[in-house]
Amino acid sequence: MFNYLGQTNLKTGEIMSVARIDGPSLGWRPRLLSFLEHKGAPWATQIEMALTSPLDDLGSHFYLGLLPGHDGAPVCHILVSDYHGVGLLGHVYTQPEHRQKGAIKALMDLVMKDCKVRGVEVVSLGTGFDSPPFHIYKGFGFEPIVPGDGSMIREYEPLSALLARAPVTVRPLRWRDWPAVTLLSILPVAPGEVGPRSVVMEVASRGSAEGPFIDFQLLRERNPNVDGVVLVTKNDIAVGWATIAPVTVDGGVTQWTLDAYVAPSFVDHYDALLAALRLPDAPIVAHIGGDGPRGVALRRVGVKCLALCESPA
Repeated sequence: MFNYLGQTNLKTGEIMSVARIDGPSLGWRPRLLSFLEHKGAPWATQIEMALTSPLDDLGSHFYLGLLPGHDGAPVCHILVSDYHGVGLLGHVYTQPEHRQKGAIKALMDLVMKDCKVRGVEVVSLGTGFDSPPFHIYKGFGFEPIVPGDGSMIREYEPLSALLARAPVTVRPLRWRDWPAVTLLSILPVAPGEVGPRSVVMEVASRGSAEGPFIDFQLLRERNPNVDGVVLVTKNDIAVGWATIAPVTVDGGVTQWTLDAYVAPSFVDHYDALLAALRLPDAPIVAHIGGDGPRGVALRRVGVKCLALCESPA
């Protein structure tokens, strides 16, 4: 669906139109795939999927800057994926010949205003700390989630409210959980937290699961024994996750690896989270040790804890 958002003036005096394409969009699919063809795996696959068919209830919003005389091809682009108020911003790109015109700042201005109108409460992104894009994002209200880091969030509503103690249930992990799981993966390390957060999602003490989440979802489609569940609030926002998947370790050995992580307010729900996971009839390991709630819950389900990191953070 094409949504016209307005016009803005560039430094050159050119007038750029701004639009939001809500995926899926078969009509815009060829142009956007061509524009974003520089994206490698797994991003290109996810973009194509979002343009082709619904990724369950995940909102996929392709924001475009358009100039006359370009046959409808965008000159700059930002993707915001969101679900129930939690957003993930990425794929910020301007065609080389249109850089230094202020196009991405102009587009970003309308993107952030539109996110607020659509009810987005918090948006996360990843960039290089202290890089030029980092300072552009700061100008639009993004701040590092921890000092000296390129993982940033923009809060329209306090993040603390989103992660506050509340009744929860467990359901299967879906594409719509991508923004929330990514947000959870970059949260500051809690006192006493034992890492890694996720071997499957490639998150050590903390780090972005943005790309690995896509890899995991694609793996689930190929292997029916791979499973994932999430702990969700009454608004269906994920505040924790658990996964089981084969991981190849040093020496070429493949191990069924169980991961689990929940936000600090929900550490007493590890048992319920793990109980909902479909476990294969095979030896299972976890790279998490210690006597905290997570380590104890993992051992209750018979997991061998390899404890790669036993020192509290």
